[in-house]
Amino acid sequence: MIKKIQWTLALTTIVSLFACSDNGLDSEEALAENWPADFNTAEYAQVNPDIVNYQRINAVEEKNEQYLVALRKRYADSLMTTGADSATAAGKASALTVSFADPAEQAIFFDDSVAVKKIFTDYAFMEEKYWPGMEALKQGVVGGEGGVNLNGVAAMEYRTVFEKFHCLGNKASQDLAFLQSVKIDSTLIHQQYVLAGIYEGRAYRFCHEGEASYPKFIIDSKKELILDTTWDFKADTTKVLDSALLPSPKLVLDNGDTVDARGFEEHPEDFEGVAVTDTIKYGAPVERDSITYSDSTMTVDSLYATTKVYTPVSANARDVNAGRSNENLVWDFSADRYCKNKADGNIYIIVQ
Repeated sequence: MIKKIQWTLALTTIVSLFACSDNGLDSEEALAENWPADFNTAEYAQVNPDIVNYQRINAVEEKNEQYLVALRKRYADSLMTTGADSATAAGKASALTVSFADPAEQAIFFDDSVAVKKIFTDYAFMEEKYWPGMEALKQGVVGGEGGVNLNGVAAMEYRTVFEKFHCLGNKASQDLAFLQSVKIDSTLIHQQYVLAGIYEGRAYRFCHEGEASYPKFIIDSKKELILDTTWDFKADTTKVLDSALLPSPKLVLDNGDTVDARGFEEHPEDFEGVAVTDTIKYGAPVERDSITYSDSTMTVDSLYATTKVYTPVSANARDVNAGRSNENLVWDFSADRYCKNKADGNIYIIVQ
């Protein structure tokens, strides 16, 4: 599952902290020198749409919390009408949870393929080529729209991308309308650059002609040898008598009945005054396979695992993890400025 944008924990944490700060706006003048002279908030938001999306996700979370509070209150009230005390009702109601993963919630959501697809591509930032189709998302069936073929499990896994953008109780068309109605705080977007984006090496604008020459990273493939040790065993099969499958002997009584010998022995009181005249013994022995393993041998296969190593082009990019080069490690890119190339979507260093 490929996303256009990687979400950054630092983004959500720092923007949240800044939004709660009483002195945030007053600090802009002191930080002014950290913004490039041609910085434009609208373009920065266009280059980094996940920053805008964070505010929409936060609005969805707030709406869902309000929904759950109201739902739990109705549930508690209904419990109290059946005789439960208020403390018991409140306790049970607090445990009530609803999520997009619930089948009933998904049945409500999938009402309009146009709205579902727009949330998939424009808000969850999924590439259009990974759109499995409305029916595949709903039913987990093989196939999809536009010639996309996915097995049922894979198609259903794509449902998880809607979780952050779904208001409980809403249809997809209602979710889309809500997402489009969220008022975006441009001040937070503007401030995010100096509070987090500059250190992450975020592009603050699109590249101008001739600027897409120095990529943010050089990506190298690295193969590592892995020894796969396998033990092979010789299996020897023999036949053994399976006593668990043997029937109990039968006893013939003088009254003409035939009973299980085990029952006759365990409950003699049921057979007072009755004598045994004959015994019907086991039939043919029941056999089963008994497998033993011997003559173990070890084989070693040479396997190679391919990993990608991300090395910053600029020597100014500081690896805060002491020399390790990897996409998922933390780097400080604040010494350089970056742009995003519209043609290939990659990030490049702005040479000044």
